[in-house]
Amino acid sequence: MLKLKSQINLYFLTALAVSTTAFGFGKKEVETVQPATIKVLVKKSYKGALVESKGGFKVVNPVDNSYLSSSSGAKRQSLLPLENGIKWLNDFKNIYQIRIVPYNKATTILVNGTEYSGSLEVYSVEGQLYFIIESDVEDYIKSRLTNQFAMQNLSDATMESIAISERTMAYYLAQKNQEAYWHVDTSDGFFKGRVTTKLDVNIDHAVDMTKHMILTYKGSPFPAVLTENCGGMTSNYKSIFRKNVSCPEGVESPIARKSRKDSIWRFKIHKDDLAHLAGLNRLSGVDLFMDDSTNRTYAVRIKGRNCKKDVNFFDLQNRIGKEKLQSNEFSVTIEKDYVLFEGHGVGHGIGLCLYSSEQMARRGDSTEQILTDFFPQTKLSEMATLEEIAYKN
Repeated sequence: MLKLKSQINLYFLTALAVSTTAFGFGKKEVETVQPATIKVLVKKSYKGALVESKGGFKVVNPVDNSYLSSSSGAKRQSLLPLENGIKWLNDFKNIYQIRIVPYNKATTILVNGTEYSGSLEVYSVEGQLYFIIESDVEDYIKSRLTNQFAMQNLSDATMESIAISERTMAYYLAQKNQEAYWHVDTSDGFFKGRVTTKLDVNIDHAVDMTKHMILTYKGSPFPAVLTENCGGMTSNYKSIFRKNVSCPEGVESPIARKSRKDSIWRFKIHKDDLAHLAGLNRLSGVDLFMDDSTNRTYAVRIKGRNCKKDVNFFDLQNRIGKEKLQSNEFSVTIEKDYVLFEGHGVGHGIGLCLYSSEQMARRGDSTEQILTDFFPQTKLSEMATLEEIAYKN
């Protein structure tokens, strides 16, 4: 993650209001507040990009917020790197970062045809341009969830649980990366701007009904992730991602455990093919690095005759294919010329189990109950700013 050499103001959360009603997921009355925002890397390029503002805007230097230029109307032109700065409508000589700020919320910005709400920051680092949208967190979540769950007709409690988990993750990343150019990138492909918002009524409703609500663990947001089917038990984030973070422990899931036999998967891969995926000529063995409490694999050691290669689970899954290596709860058996993988569940087995959540929602469990089950010892908070979280800690 690239860091700014000078201090950047954190545009994330300015002030969140206290609800005038008791906690709940019904209609709420809240004070008018500035929307929480998150900075998302949407593109990087040495060649630049076509940038269009559909309305008036000003251009400032994000390092000190100093004024550079402005326009009362829409503008459209390629934004390019210069040897000594950035070019967009004007040559900003000896300036390697600009921020395009719309004059009102109705004005949107397009980057190579993709439309976004919010401001656009562009940084030139050694000739490469980084395009970062500062998005309203609620719009960001709606876009991400629409691209993952549109038309799935999940229960209200499931979608609300997903929305709160996604928002918690967004807050965690914004806090963790607050001094970086951006808080999160779009490498997973789920954030696609305005084109994928307001396409699913159920998703919009779930995000709106849980607005500003996040989970905290020991007073802070944490990496709250989703898994499709945990197969009976979840792991915690730090055990699988091998990161030193404060997060809830994994839990038993009786619902997923009961249908565990229905989540069995298996596939075979030729020994030479698996060796090739690891960059080896021959394969002599496979060892698994596992989380002792859940027997979930976080890395694999692929051994050749005189060498070995360690590959983390996510890299291995991307190389083999998610449709084959469906989860990280598996065993490996070498059979002559083939390697047999056998496992249970779908996904990395961390956080909110979507299969279990939907079954719980259908039997009448509430959003609070679902979140409490999968994120133990956490607190549901509606309006803690990052500054307030830091103060509490």
